[in-house]
Amino acid sequence: MNKLFFTRIAFAILLLSHVTSSSFAADQRTTLKRGIFSKQLTVKAVSKGGHSGNCMKLSITNTTANNLSVTIDPALIFVPEDTAYQNLVTLGSEIIAIAPSATVDIDLRSFCGKSYALSPRKNLNYKFWRQGDSTMVRTLGYIKTNNFSNHLAQSAVWMFTNGHCLSTVYDHSQPSASENLIKYIADLKKYKIPTIFTELEQNNRPDQPAILQNGATKLFVPIKWNNENVRHMRVTILKENGDVYRKIDGHEEINKDGHTVWVEFNSVNDMKGNYFIELKDESSRVWASKQVTIGYDPCSMSM
Repeated sequence: MNKLFFTRIAFAILLLSHVTSSSFAADQRTTLKRGIFSKQLTVKAVSKGGHSGNCMKLSITNTTANNLSVTIDPALIFVPEDTAYQNLVTLGSEIIAIAPSATVDIDLRSFCGKSYALSPRKNLNYKFWRQGDSTMVRTLGYIKTNNFSNHLAQSAVWMFTNGHCLSTVYDHSQPSASENLIKYIADLKKYKIPTIFTELEQNNRPDQPAILQNGATKLFVPIKWNNENVRHMRVTILKENGDVYRKIDGHEEINKDGHTVWVEFNSVNDMKGNYFIELKDESSRVWASKQVTIGYDPCSMSM
């Protein structure tokens, strides 16, 4: 009787061990990068046309006998078979469940990683190259968490892949988000925070450059003062010779931190040269002054 009892106990323990082991196998987790290098996964990548948004399709095959939960890493760089076209960089954080020996297709939010090249046409083959550095990985995670616009995310990616300056990480439709992202990157890389922002005109059309050579470059300059100043303030743009170029009326934002007027310049409409922005009160006292240079490389400007 005792022998039969212990035999049953031993069998139950063996069965429980097998079930538990199978359960752990079913919940196996990995990342796309790790899965590629460990040969758990094979990947076929093709472009969907354009370089910003859900522009890359991956077909991911699970080569193992286990169910896999695959997380897409941020900042994975894929290169095209035709190098005249742009690299594509994943935003990351998507999670996919893949059964044993199965293939799953997924469209990934991706961005251009080669600003001087052509935007991909549809069905261009890509292959995984490498992952960006740790600051790029953290920045794309911050962009994902805060759901920033494609324009702003693309500007940030170019800073890492093509050496664009920090002041070009800007989307005029999201000024606060742009300043927050710039501050985040500056803290990571120990950069000085710019005070003049440049917005490059982005082009997402297939078989065309991402940045058009004849496209407009816009500069945005925030002029700020605090709420303690109750005087009537006005913002004026002066030419280099001191003549008034433009007076700024309206466009004033007021919040708990104070007042902000955004001054905009356009490389197409505003002539090349130096300009001076002044903030004055009704007695013509100058409270702030800032120089802006139009028509030159924004990264060579003093910000």
